[in-house]
Parts: sequence; C-alpha cells; structure tokens
Amino acid sequence: ITNKEDREQGLAIVAWARNNRRGINEHLRHPYPSYFSVMLLARAGFPNQAREALYSSNRAGGEDPTNLNELRHAALGHIALLQGQTAKAISLLNEGFRGIHGDMIPQYFLTADTLARAYETQGRQQAALEVLEQASRERSQIVDSAAGAYLIWD
Repeated sequence: ITNKEDREQGLAIVAWARNNRRGINEHLRHPYPSYFSVMLLARAGFPNQAREALYSSNRAGGEDPTNLNELRHAALGHIALLQGQTAKAISLLNEGFRGIHGDMIPQYFLTADTLARAYETQGRQQAALEVLEQASRERSQIVDSAAGAYLIWD
C-alpha cells in the first residue's frame, strides 16, 4: 500500500486482530482522521488518543457522508464504553450498528463486537447474542468481497 495513512491504518487493523495494543498505538500514533481509528484506539484502551482522533475526524470530514452520523455515533460509543458509561455506549453503538453499511465493513463488525461486549457487561447475554447473530448473517453476504471482514471477524 503506497498511501502511508492507509498502510498505517491497515497495520493497526492487523495489530488489533492479533490483540497487539502496542502495535495499534504505534500505527495510529498520528492517526489518519477517521472514525475507524477512534474505534480501534478505544478498543485498545487508549482514551486520550481516541479522543484526539475523534477531534481530528470531526474536523477533517473526509469520510463517506452517507454514513457519517452513524460512524460518529459508533466512535463515541466505543469511547463511552472505555470510560465505563455502558448505557450511553449501548445507545450510541446501537445507532452506529443499525446505520453503518455499504463499504464500511470493518467498522460494522468492530461495532457489532463492541456492542455485544457492552450488552454482556450489563448481563444481557440474549441481546449480545442477537447482535452477533445479525452480524454473522451480514458476514455471510459480504465476506467474499471484503478482505477487511476476514481480519476483523475471524
């Protein structure tokens, strides 16, 4: 990948899939302004970097406008969960999960996984299972066309 920002974000995805927190932080040290970077940083446990990436993403406005509100909600939900605000996180993650579509495949599956974890935190295993089942049904429809889904979901 010749674009440095895309390469770094791709390497951060690989680091996340390998549960390598340090690698995520290293590759997103100067994050490409995207809500996906926010999500990855929050999931890796870096609240300050996630908020910084959120601020950059809000200012940059370079993402697909059809999914922008949903991506922002999902990113905010990831941060809220990291901060222990589970009810707020579930509300925001649900908005993102229901609205992310199109070519936002890694964001969709990461949000599904985080939403399920938030439900589990509240002891709502059935709700967590329903989210994961819905994402699994989606996966079967799109996995052939998206290498990112393999990294995120397998």
